[in-house]
Amino acid sequence: MALLGRLDVCSTSRTVFRFPQDITTSSNIETGNGYQPPLRAMRSACMPANASLPLSFPINSMVPDARYYVYAHFAEIQELEANQSREFNIYTNGSYYAGPYSPTNLFVDTLYSPAALDAGQIYLERTANSTLPPIFNAVELYTVKEFLQLQTVYTDDIFSKTWIIYA
Repeated sequence: MALLGRLDVCSTSRTVFRFPQDITTSSNIETGNGYQPPLRAMRSACMPANASLPLSFPINSMVPDARYYVYAHFAEIQELEANQSREFNIYTNGSYYAGPYSPTNLFVDTLYSPAALDAGQIYLERTANSTLPPIFNAVELYTVKEFLQLQTVYTDDIFSKTWIIYA
């Protein structure tokens, strides 16, 4: 795999995702889940412009026919009231992927694709049980790097040489 990019979904350089209702926090967020996305990225989250519509994020690059592994990072950064809930389903290219999912308060959860995905869109759609729209903090995208020839020769293997000697 080759890293395509690590993106703060709400970064000001990605203006397509910036809306006045995006949320931020100065609270500490536990990022030690093994993937350790940057705290700066996890302290902000995007929401859809219209709370009843899904939040979408494009997966694409200039590489024709590329396939992608997605590592999506989520953390609830709002203090929810007792009567509030945030729950959403995740779709990739129109197909159900995961959910219902609720981000953990001030703790990073990472959801990843165990198989490579085609270019397209990630959609986060709120469930009927949710009183709040979906949020998205950060994402890492990797492309599948295919090698057209073997990178080693079978005779480079020390164990096959050992096997021949001791067989």
